[in-house]
Amino acid sequence: MHMGFTGNNAHTKTGIELDDVSEFTLEDVSAYTWTGGTGSVGLAIFGRDLMRIKDTTLFADSPVVIGPDPNISTESFDESNFFNCHFVAGSSWPVITVQPGTILTSISFSGLNNWSGGTYGFYWNDTTSGPASSGGISFKNTRWEQSTNTSGYFVYMNPWNVSEVEFDNMLCNGTTVVNGWYIRNARNVLIQDSIFIPAGGVALDVASSSVYHVHVENLHLVNLLATVNTTGVVGFTGEYWYEYVPSTYKTYALPILCADPTCTASLAVPPLNGTTIPLSQTLLYSGGALGTPSSGTLTHETGLPLSTGVTGTLPAANGGTGVNNGTKAVTLSGNLTFTGAYNPTFGIPSSSTWNFQSGGGLVTQTIASNSTAMGTSSIASGACDPVVTATATGVATTDVVTASFNGDPTTVKGYIPLSTGALTIFYYPTSGKVSFKVCNFTSSGITPGAITLNWRVVR
Repeated sequence: MHMGFTGNNAHTKTGIELDDVSEFTLEDVSAYTWTGGTGSVGLAIFGRDLMRIKDTTLFADSPVVIGPDPNISTESFDESNFFNCHFVAGSSWPVITVQPGTILTSISFSGLNNWSGGTYGFYWNDTTSGPASSGGISFKNTRWEQSTNTSGYFVYMNPWNVSEVEFDNMLCNGTTVVNGWYIRNARNVLIQDSIFIPAGGVALDVASSSVYHVHVENLHLVNLLATVNTTGVVGFTGEYWYEYVPSTYKTYALPILCADPTCTASLAVPPLNGTTIPLSQTLLYSGGALGTPSSGTLTHETGLPLSTGVTGTLPAANGGTGVNNGTKAVTLSGNLTFTGAYNPTFGIPSSSTWNFQSGGGLVTQTIASNSTAMGTSSIASGACDPVVTATATGVATTDVVTASFNGDPTTVKGYIPLSTGALTIFYYPTSGKVSFKVCNFTSSGITPGAITLNWRVVR
C-alpha cells in the first residue's frame, strides 16, 4: 500500500486500522499532520501476523497503537516487522502504545527507526493476566528524541509476561532529562551497543524480582548524573560505563542458585574480567541445613556451634587462650579507650599501679558512636537538606564529632568530584545528639545517592 493522508481538526480519527489481518505490507505511507479530538491514531493494529510496515512516516497524536485480536484470545500480533519507520507523537501520547491484553510474538524493529516526541517511546503497561506469554521481541537501530516528558521512558515494558527481548544499537537522546529502559515481568533481556545521552534521569531500571537474566553489553552513559537500578533483579551480567570516567566501568557476574541440596554441576561461571571460575564441587544452595563441610574456609556465617558449650572464658580448644586477664597486669604501648556509658567517678584503683611509656599517655572514653544515613531527597541550589539527627547519649555541645564515609563517596551521585562542584556535609554535636546537614553550593539542584557516615565522639 502506497498512500498519504492528512487531517488537523477537532475529530478523533484513525488513519489505517488493521483487524485480524495476515500477510499485509504497508510501504511508502505518509501522514502529516494527523491530529485532533482525544488523540488521533495514525496506524492501529489489532492482529494478526506476517505484516511488513516499511518506509512509513506518521506525524500523529498517537502514531501506532497495537491491541488484542478481536477474533482470537491466544494470539495478537505475530511475526511482523517495522523497517525504516519515522514516527512523531504529540505531547500527550506515546509514540507506540501496546494495549493491555495484547500478546506480542516475534516482533522486530529493524533498518533505521526514528521515534520523536511523545510521553514515551515504546509504552507497554499490562496488569492483566493474559492467556499466553509474549516473546521474541527485537529492537535494532532505533532512536528516541525531542520528548519533554521528564517521567517518560524510551522503552517502558511492563507486560503480563515476556521473554527473549533484545535491544541493539539503541539511542536515547534529549536536551531535557528523560529516562531510558524500564523493564518488568521479563526473562532473558539483552541490551547491547546502546547510548543514553540525557543529562540525568534513569538510564536503566530492572529493579524487580520479576526480571530474570538481564545482560548488558557496552551500554554507554554519557552523563554522570544518569542512574542504573538493578536492585532485586535475578541475574544481572555484563557492563555499562560513564563517558570519560574509566573507574566507573562496571562488570557483574551472574549468580548461580540451586534450591536442591543434592544439586551438582560440571560447569563454569562465565568469565569475569578474563577469569573463569570452575565449579567442580557441589553448588551452594538455598535452604536446608549446612551440615559439615569436608574442607574449606567458612565465612559470613552465624549460629555455628562450638565443640563444647562455652560461657565466660573461651577455652584453647575452641580457639581461645583459656586465660582470664581480668586479674592480670596490663601493659599499654598506646592509648586505652573505654566504651559504654560515661562514668564520671571512674578512677585508678588505689591498690594498682599504672605505668605509661615514655612520652606520656592518654586514657580516653568513647561517649557515643554509630552509623547514620544521609537523606536522598532533592536539594535545591544554595539550600540544605533537613537536618539528620542521631541519638548520642552523654554528648555535650563542647564535644568534638569525628566522622568518615563508610565507603568511597566519589562514586555516589552528588558526591562525585565534578568541575561544577559537589555536596558538602556539616556535622556538629548538640546535647544528647549528633546532627548532620547536607548542603548544595552548586548552581543546580542535586538528588543525592545513598551514603552513610560512621561517626564517633571521644572524650
